[in-house]
Amino acid sequence: MLLGFLLIEETQAQDYPALRARMVAEVDAMYAETRFETGLAAMAPAVRAAMGKVERHRLVPALQVALAYRNHPLPIGSGQTISQPYIVAISTDLLQIDSNSVVLEVGTGSGYQAAVLPAGRKKRRSTASSSPRRRRRSRPRWLRSSSPAAGW
Repeated sequence: MLLGFLLIEETQAQDYPALRARMVAEVDAMYAETRFETGLAAMAPAVRAAMGKVERHRLVPALQVALAYRNHPLPIGSGQTISQPYIVAISTDLLQIDSNSVVLEVGTGSGYQAAVLPAGRKKRRSTASSSPRRRRRSRPRWLRSSSPAAGW
């Protein structure tokens, strides 16, 4: 019980805008390090703005909030993770989304990638299934299993 209280106390004392700014700087540094592999030396201004604006700490479980602005994936439950900020940024940049783009994101998970997609796009649709039970209920009748080992 005391540990939970200490985590909540620490979380409430954090300066999220400063942590986000530091995370964006770390992601930008990774762009420079990987520029030869990706062809991108720096984040697009729209991606940088979105990364600096999206409140990642609101998308993770309470026990992960203190780690929300570190540049690595975090568990969000049900065997899923919220993606590493660098991966979200570079994926968004490589899509080269503009004001005429229509984006469909399937398997939204935490919603982080969907939140970071630049605001200038024409439409965005995302789908998420929050529990294995819900995923089973929403599966088309012809799809018997989502596991390759169990067959179609």
